[in-house]
Amino acid sequence: MKTMKNGAVLILVVLLLAACASLSPPKRAAYTGQDQVGAVDANMLIGSWNGEILNPIEGEQDTVYKIEYRADGTVTSYSRTKDSSGVMGPMEFEITGTWKVDGELVTQTAEEIREVSGNKLAAMVASMMGSMKEKMTGTANIYEASADRIVLVADEGQAQALTRIK
Repeated sequence: MKTMKNGAVLILVVLLLAACASLSPPKRAAYTGQDQVGAVDANMLIGSWNGEILNPIEGEQDTVYKIEYRADGTVTSYSRTKDSSGVMGPMEFEITGTWKVDGELVTQTAEEIREVSGNKLAAMVASMMGSMKEKMTGTANIYEASADRIVLVADEGQAQALTRIK
């Protein structure tokens, strides 16, 4: 009887471990583009840009965003989910902060995160994100830079293409 009980516990542990393993975050595909630039003039970034994630993980492809870099070193990013028919409904966020360029690196620091769609669940998400904003400083390497397109690759591997809004 004791052996059967131990066997049942062992099976339960194996099932729990398997379930936990399947809940691990999805892996991001490596960005394969080449780093084509060195130091960049910060003025190249000033303006409004539409963003696209080039190597999305599950869920990121359903988000569109716009970012505005200002000459005074402030930045505002707007993001929203594309599909408003999902269980959580539409979610829109506005993140404000600061930015700077050092050589070929862009560093952004979040200072305020607001939910702007009226979605109560999104407001909870914004509140949670706001409590972690000190961890929301990020640095990205500029891989491509032209007047109308910039490709950034963040430390964690996410690649973003920014296309200037005219």
